[in-house]
Amino acid sequence: MKIKTLPRPHCDETFTSWIYRCAINPKCMNVTQGDVDSYVRQWRVGGERIDIDFDLEAAPFVTLCTDIGLDLSCAVPFFSLPCFTLPLSYWFRYAYCPECLDSDVQVFGFPYWRKEWCYIDCSCCLLHKRLLSILNDEWHTDAHKPWRAFANVNHAFDTILDNSYRAAGRRHREPELLMREQYACRVQRFLCVARRSKRIFLPRLGRDVNSSCVLQCSNILLCTFLSVRTDRQVGGIARQLLTNTPDKIYHANLSKRSRMLIGAEEAIPYIRLSAVLLVGWIFGVLRDSEFNEMRDSANEIFYWLPSSMRELGRAATSFDGIEEYLWYINLFRSLSLDLREVLMPFLMGVDERCEEDKKSVFAFHGSVLSLGSREGNRLRWFD
Repeated sequence: MKIKTLPRPHCDETFTSWIYRCAINPKCMNVTQGDVDSYVRQWRVGGERIDIDFDLEAAPFVTLCTDIGLDLSCAVPFFSLPCFTLPLSYWFRYAYCPECLDSDVQVFGFPYWRKEWCYIDCSCCLLHKRLLSILNDEWHTDAHKPWRAFANVNHAFDTILDNSYRAAGRRHREPELLMREQYACRVQRFLCVARRSKRIFLPRLGRDVNSSCVLQCSNILLCTFLSVRTDRQVGGIARQLLTNTPDKIYHANLSKRSRMLIGAEEAIPYIRLSAVLLVGWIFGVLRDSEFNEMRDSANEIFYWLPSSMRELGRAATSFDGIEEYLWYINLFRSLSLDLREVLMPFLMGVDERCEEDKKSVFAFHGSVLSLGSREGNRLRWFD
């Protein structure tokens, strides 16, 4: 996108990163750094939160664009969030690739923040095939974030330990499993292709399927695996795999939906990497032989990975009653029949977990609503 009198944004640059570059450019007179700082501070006003990167219909974005003479018909399509893509919460967009920022400064003279670093399904840099680093800076929400991240790497600030939840991200990196980042990048690339095409080849099925259904399914699974831990419910499986670090506990009575959304929006890169690998395994992007090899490597150092889709479903999540289970199963109803066929072993395990959480859940449901046999209830949503 080329805008008269303003610097050209990069193809994958966030709006806040670009507008900050405009403000510090001496040739750009349309916008000042004060304008940008004022805009960025509006991401949280009282109890209300605005996504200043992707909420392009919000009043602050429209006002700023109007003040600087930016055509909304050009800006909105360029900076908008891709369809069926879940973003991290703005406060938790502190993960970046240091090699990308180093390259930016060498080539362009300045670093910029990528949109993909804001996505839940992006845990690694596709270019450098490495896990994203975490910005150890309490001011990571301001407009100077790209430069703060660049300084964080080159001045070794990321070696400073603190007591924040972000610092735990460094402790989650062990163990190192062979090809871990490469496998995650393969899954991320698969999802990127799905965003750009109408249909995509699904290895687990061996044929093309609707891309939007694949992305919807991926979002449901990622939110499932990343669910937060509460006083009453365990966290998603991705928060328990390949780590000895106790997960954060949310001391609140959260619904299943809230646990899933909060967990996905606030997950650190290492936890998201585990979730991405599991999604890739379900879709067949990560072959069974590759996953088994990774599981064997984990077992050698006394870490656990599921041995089957059914076992994954049993360990993936938990339910606080039959209502949560039925709500969760209904999330998959909008998917195509072939995708639901792929998910059947996983959902069998989910059914078993529900029975563990509440004995005879299907018998209870059938007696109250007269829905028939267990097998009939289990497969009814295929119709």
